[in-house]
Amino acid sequence: MNKEKKLERQFAHALLIRSVFVAYLQDRDILSQKFFSSRFGVDSFNELLNDKLATYELFEWLQTIFNGDLFPVSIKERDAVAKKHLEVAQSLIGGVEEIGTGQQRLWRAYDFKVIPIELISSIYESFVYATDSKSAKENSTHYTPINLVDLVLSEVFKELDGDAKVLDLACGSGVFLVESLRRLVVKRWTNGESQTRHLIRETLYNQIYGVDINPEAVQIAAFSLYLTALELDYELEQHRQLADDLKFQKLIGNNLFASDAFDETAEFNQIEQFTHKQFSAIVGNPPWTKPKSNKSAEQYCKRKRPDFGYPDGYPTAYGTPPDQAFLWRIGDFANDKTCIGLILHGKPFFSNDTAAKKAKESLLMRYKPKVIVNLSKLYRDDLFPNSEAPAMILIAEGKYSEQRDTFYFVCPERSIDFRRHGIVEIGAEHIKKLPVVSTAFDSDMLKVATWGSARDIYLIQKLRTLPKIEEIAGNPPKSGFLLVIRKMKL
Repeated sequence: MNKEKKLERQFAHALLIRSVFVAYLQDRDILSQKFFSSRFGVDSFNELLNDKLATYELFEWLQTIFNGDLFPVSIKERDAVAKKHLEVAQSLIGGVEEIGTGQQRLWRAYDFKVIPIELISSIYESFVYATDSKSAKENSTHYTPINLVDLVLSEVFKELDGDAKVLDLACGSGVFLVESLRRLVVKRWTNGESQTRHLIRETLYNQIYGVDINPEAVQIAAFSLYLTALELDYELEQHRQLADDLKFQKLIGNNLFASDAFDETAEFNQIEQFTHKQFSAIVGNPPWTKPKSNKSAEQYCKRKRPDFGYPDGYPTAYGTPPDQAFLWRIGDFANDKTCIGLILHGKPFFSNDTAAKKAKESLLMRYKPKVIVNLSKLYRDDLFPNSEAPAMILIAEGKYSEQRDTFYFVCPERSIDFRRHGIVEIGAEHIKKLPVVSTAFDSDMLKVATWGSARDIYLIQKLRTLPKIEEIAGNPPKSGFLLVIRKMKL
């Protein structure tokens, strides 16, 4: 494909995601063969993709049915899309031919009745890396594997009720928000509430919130949440038809915001849930790499806050890692009971660098840790696609730590199950109970806990109470052997 005729990323992405949505409705038999036959004279959506005009007629009709933010079709996109672009969508939806290689499969690759959210996120990530890999790496554009999302949310949701409000300040394509929506709806069902469309939509509109600097990512997050709401909808499964009450409210501008999370003048700052700190949980996987073109996180942290005990600004590791900046920003929206669940870059929390130690001290004292999962032993086993760096999970409360507080430190080992299936195995031998204050102010505590046992921690603490050899010996007398090398004269 020559450069002049290459489809713009936003149009290509919208076409594929919209096609996935139609395939989902088709595989659930909501758009049946009878529907395609009576309306378009074809047997399936894959066949309809041979006709550009009919394809876009269907897209526009679905937009009127569902409303919301489901990728509205622009005239510019309609003009840009050609037959060869629709053929790519056919390859994805038909699933019998690998895109790029043309290799034939014996059966369809996907059953779109149950679309894994990873598929949508991976399509988004693939497009970003294919079109601008440098920018993608600089901005930490990585989708979070569902096994890590489950690990975080399983801890966070232990304390949450069905009416909890959840925020992700770096929501990306929405994987944390989607899984949070599922869990909240199920909690409400198990508490005895009716399994109705109204309950699902009410949960979506009143309990799920996200912010991301990338408008495309926010669009994907909205789409993923709509799709999840339909997936949970038993009424849709029973009636298998499109009805007037399927229309969604717009999420973008109400629940989802395409904004810089560190912009304190942005629209989301004025929303009641943000201003009154009403969030029960704040979760996510904030970026670890600082973009060269955006200094907002650094400027936010460097602002002097003497009234809050930070006269020189919020302490961060060298270079102001954005994930630590996000952790500080969370304090603007978290109350004492807010449960925090974040995936962070692990290295700064183990570093002996002066700035890193100061940041660790301040952060562990500002947010009361409940669980820290050190994933550093797994990062070389494809912990994150397209990224290789040690990670840790922080589960904490929004209140300040106190002198006697303790937390659980978990350090899972590499395993065959993780390499093959992404299963993180955690046994009793991987868990240690540590004091918060000692961990915050002792630069070696987490390292010793990672590689040693509770006895090793106790031994090192005991040794540190004893006087050092140099203190006992003082200044030793100048005696012993002295090596002298004399220059020989020729």
